[in-house]
Amino acid sequence: MIVLAITGKIGSGKDTTSDYLCSKYGFKALSFADLIDEKILERGQSLKAKNHRKIQQDIAFEFRTKYGMDYWAQELVRKAQTMNSQRLIFKEPRVREDVLPAIKEFKKNFKIIEIVASTQTRFERLKLRAGPKDTDNYQDFMIQEKREESLQYYEAAKLADFRIINENNVEVLYKNLDNLMKHLLN
Repeated sequence: MIVLAITGKIGSGKDTTSDYLCSKYGFKALSFADLIDEKILERGQSLKAKNHRKIQQDIAFEFRTKYGMDYWAQELVRKAQTMNSQRLIFKEPRVREDVLPAIKEFKKNFKIIEIVASTQTRFERLKLRAGPKDTDNYQDFMIQEKREESLQYYEAAKLADFRIINENNVEVLYKNLDNLMKHLLN
């Protein structure tokens, strides 16, 4: 079994990376954001709210405060244990505690990959993506960045086993991922 955690800042290419690894290499993805969205829906809130990213952050913080910093990670580990897959991805771990339970559970079979892109590249991607959680205003983007920093959302990346620079087109990203998979899957 191999379990990969894909981490990085907003717009770095985490979803693109995860989607590619799932389609080409047969990984199954488990998402921290999906777990949080389940809680949002349980509360009768919309997933299409303009401030959806902030709502996710607030709920993540609330549950970490109430049940422990590793709450979301423990939930993902439990889900992973019930899945019939030898290749899993944990999408979007943020804080250190998002990866520590998986490190303990999966040991040497757990690897953290940080996807890295410059602030300007990430902002341009968000403008093109134009998703419900994205902004096309640079000042708002920087406010999101600062908020995530204040919530320690970049701490999991400090534990990365591998870093992939994603400043170019998707073909370059895929080539870099293929090279990494040759290393990890052999």
